[in-house]
Amino acid sequence: MIEQAKRLTREERDALVGELLGMDEPQPPALTREELDRQLAASIAQAERGEFVDEAEVLAELNE
Repeated sequence: MIEQAKRLTREERDALVGELLGMDEPQPPALTREELDRQLAASIAQAERGEFVDEAEVLAELNE
């Protein structure tokens, strides 16, 4: 395994370290199908009304 890690690029090693460190962090609960459907319907309704939201705002809400 160490020999495989030595063949990784610097970027690949950094990504691997990030993944390994993140394994101990609690994972957010998975959204239910109903919640995903509700969020999708709300987004479609906003788009139909010509309302658009900031992508960063949406991502922040999903990561809460």
